[in-house]
Amino acid sequence: MQDMELIRPPFRRGSLEDIGTLSEFVEIASEGLAMHLWLKIAGPGGDPWSIGRDRVRTGAVGLSYENAVIAQMDGRPAAGVISYAVDNKMAASEALPEVLVPLQELMNEAHDTWYVQVARRRMVKEEWQHPGVAWLLLTKKL
Repeated sequence: MQDMELIRPPFRRGSLEDIGTLSEFVEIASEGLAMHLWLKIAGPGGDPWSIGRDRVRTGAVGLSYENAVIAQMDGRPAAGVISYAVDNKMAASEALPEVLVPLQELMNEAHDTWYVQVARRRMVKEEWQHPGVAWLLLTKKL
C-alpha cells in the first residue's frame, strides 16, 4: 500500500445551517437519483432543491442533518456523511417513490444494522476530493 498523507480536517455534527450543503452532498453521492426523485415530487414548475432541503430538514427515512457529520476545510463544509441505525421494519407506502421500494424492502431485511446513506469520494466537494477524506468521515466517532 502506498504511503498516504492523512488529512485531519475538523469534524462536527450537522446543523440546520447545513441543510443546503447536505442536500448538495446527497445529490452528488446519488449520481442523479436524488434529483430525479426530487423533480418527480416537486412536479412541473416545482423546485426540486426545495424538496431535497425539506427531506434533509425533516429527516425523511433517516436522511437528516441530525444524522450528519461534516468535515470542514478552510472554514467551509467540504465533505459529509449521513448515517443511521436501521432498527425496525418500515412498510413501503404509497408516499415512498416507486424506485425506492426495492431499497426499502432490502433495508427491511437488514434491520438492527447501520445504514450509511451517503458517504464516498463523490460526497466530497470537487475542490476537496483527496484520498482519505471520505475514509476519515466513515471512521470518525463524535
